Amino acid sequence: AAQLETLADAAGMDYSYTMSDKAILSKTALENPSEVVLYNGRSLLHANTVINGVTFSFYAAHISWNVDGDKQCRQIIDEVLAADPVKHLIMAGDFNDEVYSTQISILSEGLGDAYSAIGLFPGERISWPSTRFDDSEGSQMIDLIFFRKDFAPIVTMADIINLAPVLSDHKPVVAEMLFPSDQTPFAEDPYAALRNVWRDFPPESERPVNLLVNPGAEDGLNGWQAADGAVAVAERENHSARSGSSMFAGFAEYTDGTPHMSSAYQDVDLSAMAADIDASRLRLYAAGYITTGYQTVTDGEVVANKPLPYDEGEIVIELLDADGVSIQQLYSKRRDTLSWHPFASSLDVAPGARTARYRWISHHKPNNGDSNDALFDDLYLGISTTPEKHHRIGHNLLINPGAELAEVEEEGSDHVLYSAPGWETDGWQVVPDRKVLALMAPYPSLTFSGTYYFLGGDVDLLLEGKAGISTLAQKIDLTQWRAAIAAGNFALRWGGYLRTWAADNGQTIALEIYNSDGSLWGRVSGEEIRAAEWTRVEYLTLIPPGTSAVRIVLEAEVEERGTGAMADALFVLPEQVEAPE
Repeated sequence: AAQLETLADAAGMDYSYTMSDKAILSKTALENPSEVVLYNGRSLLHANTVINGVTFSFYAAHISWNVDGDKQCRQIIDEVLAADPVKHLIMAGDFNDEVYSTQISILSEGLGDAYSAIGLFPGERISWPSTRFDDSEGSQMIDLIFFRKDFAPIVTMADIINLAPVLSDHKPVVAEMLFPSDQTPFAEDPYAALRNVWRDFPPESERPVNLLVNPGAEDGLNGWQAADGAVAVAERENHSARSGSSMFAGFAEYTDGTPHMSSAYQDVDLSAMAADIDASRLRLYAAGYITTGYQTVTDGEVVANKPLPYDEGEIVIELLDADGVSIQQLYSKRRDTLSWHPFASSLDVAPGARTARYRWISHHKPNNGDSNDALFDDLYLGISTTPEKHHRIGHNLLINPGAELAEVEEEGSDHVLYSAPGWETDGWQVVPDRKVLALMAPYPSLTFSGTYYFLGGDVDLLLEGKAGISTLAQKIDLTQWRAAIAAGNFALRWGGYLRTWAADNGQTIALEIYNSDGSLWGRVSGEEIRAAEWTRVEYLTLIPPGTSAVRIVLEAEVEERGTGAMADALFVLPEQVEAPE
């Protein structure tokens, strides 16, 4: 009660209703509050409230999972909502599984959710657990906000908030929704185009030809360089091919000593377009569909998915120069959606690129069976020339931006230490995917992408890290850009993906700028990140005339036990911008 009162005061909520393990807090008066009993002891809290003269029906939920969750969702749709006459309806709470799960698919018969409306794919953000990595059911986006599908609001914002310090095992979630002021639903959503995953692509009928050979596994693995058990299959763990008769998948069965990742790549030669590439006039379009196999639990006619740390799939596009060096990267982010969901993104090709490498990776988690069940189908890679030059005038200037060039520095009977070519590491190191960081962490750390990431702190988080500030840095010589810098329109877009082990410490990324004599001209610092999920940070800085070099710097305090900072997929990209007057 004291905690609820504190929360209500902080949020400016004057009205509340509490029952069981749930509460409704409101700035407007609650009318006829009640508890709606669900199957097997769960319940909903319900109340009506009037906002700007319009009656809203509000439900607070905390339901089960597996078969019980499916049965409760069936009851919510068939009994609770069917008997509720109010069109302006919101249902929010902990639903213990994500969109595309069997239970949320039941709710989706009559309800829409704010995350999907805003354009987030299931699992793109983490609402539980609020700290560390995967818990018993993985890292999931399970704290949801629903509305009637046939009376949908315009969702202008939906977010998951990373608090520091953490106050619960679940993160707070928030949404801003504009509802009709009367009983007439909106005819259209003016923001819909901004949330369309294909928004940067030409219309399908005008899309460039697919340059990939065998993009849907209809011809097995022909055209692909496969590794670590990658296969083409017709069915796998409650899924079949999205189109045609086959799809790509990870290994069929794990054996000791086998890498936990399966992958395949295909190189597309771009050298015939070198003139357009080097003139900053080539755009690349990459797409594909990803899903994840899952186990089920059956009770009579109810077949429910079993929430576990699901295997994860990702698509990575790398642009290689004439020497085969990766100079530009595009990531889908690791995904574990339980139904086919598209990835689609465009990339302005940096001068110097000569090959496009399309790669899919299936990441296995042993909690979910022996097979590696991230699945891929209908892959796509297209290119087109742009009518005018784009702003990308150079490639990623960082060497080894995602730690993928890790080298073994020391190997013992119980440990392996890796070095990070290209980087200054003071209190930071390279760590492989799924490395168990501490005895208190049964669920191991996960990269943002690929095989390795950077860790600030000791691998065993039960030990103290380096005293003071731990630093990861790389200096970049800009003398080749002297003329562009002198013209006053040379900028760097810099950033990457950052996260922390918990929310007990933070990390900051900064750009140091050096004069022609080597002295420090200034420093631009990004915001401090305290988030137990991979968080993209991106900044654009106009580089002043006379600059000879820049230095990207990541700083974290990780001396205290149980703290750690992580970084992956870092970038420093040169751009041409409008010169200030």
